[in-house]
Amino acid sequence: MTWKSVTSGLLKPPLVPGLPLLGSTLELNNDFMGFLVKNYKEFGSIFRVQVPNQNFTVLAGSEANNFMSQAGDDYLTLCQIWNIYAQEYGTDVFISLMEGAAHRHLRQVLNRGYSPAAILPHIPLLVETTEQMVSQWQIGQRVKIIDTIRQLVVKQLGLALANRAPGESLNQLRLFFCTNINVAFKGWSKRALRRRGYLKAKTRVMELGREIIASHRGVKPIDRERDFIDDLLEATDENGQPFSETALIAQVLSPFLGGMETTSNICSFMLFALLKNPDVLERITAEIDAVSAQQPLNASALKSMKSLHGAAMETLRMYPSSPVLPRSARESFEFAGYSVERNERVIVATSVPHFLPKFFPNPYTFDIDRYCEPRNEHHQPGTYAPFGLGDHICLAKGITEIQIMTIMATLLARVRLQIDPPAYKLKIAYDPNPCPKNFYVRIVEHRH
Repeated sequence: MTWKSVTSGLLKPPLVPGLPLLGSTLELNNDFMGFLVKNYKEFGSIFRVQVPNQNFTVLAGSEANNFMSQAGDDYLTLCQIWNIYAQEYGTDVFISLMEGAAHRHLRQVLNRGYSPAAILPHIPLLVETTEQMVSQWQIGQRVKIIDTIRQLVVKQLGLALANRAPGESLNQLRLFFCTNINVAFKGWSKRALRRRGYLKAKTRVMELGREIIASHRGVKPIDRERDFIDDLLEATDENGQPFSETALIAQVLSPFLGGMETTSNICSFMLFALLKNPDVLERITAEIDAVSAQQPLNASALKSMKSLHGAAMETLRMYPSSPVLPRSARESFEFAGYSVERNERVIVATSVPHFLPKFFPNPYTFDIDRYCEPRNEHHQPGTYAPFGLGDHICLAKGITEIQIMTIMATLLARVRLQIDPPAYKLKIAYDPNPCPKNFYVRIVEHRH
């Protein structure tokens, strides 16, 4: 696979046939990942897609993932896309927007506060809040999982990483975040950013950020765990200047917004997959019970739960929370013999290899042993990328894995569930990230 700078003389990538005016919209909405995998198999590692208001080039397969890991950040940029999103915060100090030295500096500032070590002392908190949620469920009760798990995840991240739960602000947080993301990435009209409900939500979200910053300035990390906000307040930017108030607010809100649309979705998909695979569920529940009989849930206990970890990794493979990386071309370049023009919208479909049998045999089977010796299917270069690739790989991926495993271990130890109705067929909504649509469970039994 080759890639290099180019100015002219190459063909454009093949165009996926679509409907008049609508292009490929219906296929994308019906089965987003299936569409990308199908067209990778038909057209190869690069092709173009047309939809109303947006046309883009797709880079896919292990070829695209290896490109992204090795040179993607030299040829692709996030700035044009994330600029729209960052404007609503009033700052360009935004980890997903920044590049080069400024980006590396901010990642270094945030690295300790987003590392696995930052969440490990809070495992008892994760367990306690999950048990509180479960204790409120009644036998026979029907629960919409995504809404319930979202509230739990955001509360946990707020308490653990910012010393503050969002409380009644959760709905405003989600309205602000989802509207902004849909305008920046899905081509929604900017009129959505001027609606009364959105503006009210934005005002409350910014107030929440200021309140969290003020509380950290007023209460030093002596009788509480130090968090990433304390690091930010003591740090300076790459030029040696303190971060502005608006820059601080943008960072402070990140755990709430990220967990709301990533960790909560992954947990919901994982529960669905386990309930649909009762033999795997039984195996994992037995593992959790055996480990819990020996020690409380802690870092050591989680490390010993190999089956649970395999289930988390398999969920991330089959139901990635960020299945593609949206970018634009920094300059014109050649990829696989075709040209990608400067400023062209590009999607790096990092999750396509997850569904290719040559890398993951029977890719639509939930198989938690893929990640164990001797198989180690995820170790094949360019095949497993649930947290992105390149310079902007997810900073909180370690925290995410620990939180997912802790929630699921606690949940399965405390309650037995069934999908309701039992014949439910998974439908994925992009709202804005992929999540199970209309997925409910019924409480069958409280355990232990």
